[in-house]
Amino acid sequence: MSSTRRILKVFVASPSDLQEERQAIREVAQEFNQLWADRLGYQVELLGWEDSPPRAGRPQHLINRELDRCVLFIGMLWKRWGTPPSEDGKYTSGFEEEFERSMERNQEHGSPEIALYFKDISDDAQNDPGPDLTRVLKFRQKMDLERKILYKPFSSVAEIRRLARRTITDFVHRVSGQQASTGPREVGATQSNTELTETESDHEVSKGPSVVDDEALAFLEKIIAEFREKGDIGNLEAADVARFRLLGDCVTTSSNDGRNLGAHDTNLLFAAHISGMKFSPREVFCLTRLGFQHMQHENVPLWSWYAMLSDAPYDAALYSSIYGQNDDEKVGAIAVLRALGRSISGEGGSPTKDYVNQKWFSNRSTSEVRSAALGYLKELGTMNDYAVARTEFDRNDIATSRAALECMVGILLKHEQHKVARQLILESQFESLGSDLLNSVLDTFNESDTKVLQLGLEHKNKEVRRRAAKILRKRDFMGIHLAEQLARDRDAIIRQEAILALRSQGKTFSDDEVKEILTKPKNFSSLREAIGSTAQGNRDLEGEALYEQYELERLRRLSESELTRKIEVAWTFEDAPYFARAERYFEKYGDELRSNIDDKFSAYFNTCVDRILATPFGQGNAGKEHIQRIQKLENFHRKELTRRALNILCRAGDAQDLDRVRLHLQTGFTESSTLDTKYLGKHGSWKDIALLAQAKAPISSRSHLEPKGMGEFHEEIVKTVLSLGKKKSISTLLSVELPIELLTSVIKLCSDLRFAKISDKALLELFHNESSDVRKAASIKAVRSLPAKRIKSMLRKYVNKEGNRYYNVIHWLDLGSSMPRDDVRKVAISKVG
Repeated sequence: MSSTRRILKVFVASPSDLQEERQAIREVAQEFNQLWADRLGYQVELLGWEDSPPRAGRPQHLINRELDRCVLFIGMLWKRWGTPPSEDGKYTSGFEEEFERSMERNQEHGSPEIALYFKDISDDAQNDPGPDLTRVLKFRQKMDLERKILYKPFSSVAEIRRLARRTITDFVHRVSGQQASTGPREVGATQSNTELTETESDHEVSKGPSVVDDEALAFLEKIIAEFREKGDIGNLEAADVARFRLLGDCVTTSSNDGRNLGAHDTNLLFAAHISGMKFSPREVFCLTRLGFQHMQHENVPLWSWYAMLSDAPYDAALYSSIYGQNDDEKVGAIAVLRALGRSISGEGGSPTKDYVNQKWFSNRSTSEVRSAALGYLKELGTMNDYAVARTEFDRNDIATSRAALECMVGILLKHEQHKVARQLILESQFESLGSDLLNSVLDTFNESDTKVLQLGLEHKNKEVRRRAAKILRKRDFMGIHLAEQLARDRDAIIRQEAILALRSQGKTFSDDEVKEILTKPKNFSSLREAIGSTAQGNRDLEGEALYEQYELERLRRLSESELTRKIEVAWTFEDAPYFARAERYFEKYGDELRSNIDDKFSAYFNTCVDRILATPFGQGNAGKEHIQRIQKLENFHRKELTRRALNILCRAGDAQDLDRVRLHLQTGFTESSTLDTKYLGKHGSWKDIALLAQAKAPISSRSHLEPKGMGEFHEEIVKTVLSLGKKKSISTLLSVELPIELLTSVIKLCSDLRFAKISDKALLELFHNESSDVRKAASIKAVRSLPAKRIKSMLRKYVNKEGNRYYNVIHWLDLGSSMPRDDVRKVAISKVG
């Protein structure tokens, strides 16, 4: 707990039609200060036009004085744009002046940080916007085109409160992770660190290489000569200026400001290094530390410098992880240690593991550093480190608790302490955990005794509860009382397990009773879950899918004549018998199914409506109203029917339906499915890649729409694209116009052996792709699959190429050209996701 508080000034800008939202943000700031200010030592002070004191002068000028002292700018817009701040100024509203002024400061000084939110606008309002809303919409369009600010939409006061809470909390935690100053009490002012800690003042001078060597002296003499001869350095190359700045960084002490060489200058120096510029050991050491500081952005070279220090008496990454100048350096260094699988031995005078843990988890360490350290220990820790993670977990710090739990579980699983890991998961009550770790623990649940499994039924994590229920049911340890209780559970799969358990004990259910249990509205466990369900009208889609599966399985056991009788009396939406018969007796009814697909089930739908009209229920005013309600749902229902029919067709796998499936993908009448993709993978050709690229992703979790969900849908498309393109070169395949997400995944899932055959031209095109995801995927795949000699050649071509170059490409090619092959693969594999 901090005994003093530093002030973080936050400016809230918006026109006057968002008063409730402004008040909500004020309440969020008050809530934050009550919960976190003492603990973090930072207090949020909210400012806006209503907080400017009345003085003589232009009102907006007075507001700007407050604005220029802020380190975080929160802007909101809805329907109003606002009034001009002056009659003869260049801005059309006070909001515009505040936003543009903050953007200029951000670009010049890196502050304030900017968060922007737009409240949802109805279609009717957009159809007739008026002058104010027109300006708002143009401004939003400008943000979309420039892509300088990633704004977020919101629809309610509750949602802006949630967004503001996240923005303010994340921002203050980042600020609090930076080394605090004992000088000014306002963050954002120029600060100097007068507090000497065990950082560079104790260690860098003694362990770091000297900056004054022949290379550095020769360079400085060149600068001095330029000064003496011409009186300025205007003719120096940009790389020389960057090196001059680097030398200034190299001689920084704890009494000076921190290193400030940016990504551009660092990359200039790397290009000069490629062209032959040599650096002193101290410069290399400084460049390495700058690489750690930018590690999370992957936008500066690191690996060449790091490799140059491989013969040093200490590991540069280990050194920076302990004595780094800021959190970015420490976190980046720990990430390098983790990716390379570097153990901490304490040999040769390097720090011991106990000493490193003590530094990583000291009271001075921020949550970012501790979280990074926990990630390292999760993969490389020993049982001796378990106590360290346990201590961190017991701190109950919301920022590190999950990482500490995953660290403990990872260590336990690595040392085959499965029972302890299970107990830890059951006691922790974390609602979400890393899926790989959780699945590894769940796979051992069969070894648990009954009492432990009964505890699992009360867990917050649904996967834990589901696994416990399934095992208890299979062991016949789910008694009637417990099963009846679980039949009212909020999770549909657990309700299904309860039905199976009750049936095994002799209880019978009618179809309507099964439907009631499986499809009943959810009992929400949290407000967030309830809000998220409103778009589905409080329907339990997972339960509906389970009931459809149950119904189809029951119907498939009926004879053809029994199914036909049910079809002949079925009304609209009673379609399960039709599909059960079509699938079970496909040879006989396949052509009928094809006809219905071809006319998108129009005639089928009308036949069902006619059946209702022929009954007393379809007569009179009430009947007409009922028919009208059904007809309003016609388009939606016919899409569902077509999708279900196509699923049957694709599962049948007859080659004669190829054009039919292609036509479906071309028209996009319904959502697509993994079944379409698998069918095309079996019968399709090269030209079908374009169809797959435009396939509509499923948005529903209903089983008849998408059997396995979005993940399998996307993965299946990628596999099929790679399969259909196997007769073409990888260069040709990757030149096909694909959506960014699909192209990225195709690169990732392409085998290293196949990717190694890519041409330099195709590879350079990927390296210049506008998407950072594509560039990263291509760069990582290149360093995994290409020989070091070719990577070095590509790096030289890329760095020396005229025009734009992307720094994340250079970062990864630097890895492949400078590090040992085993290390390259370790780092590349760790970054595949």
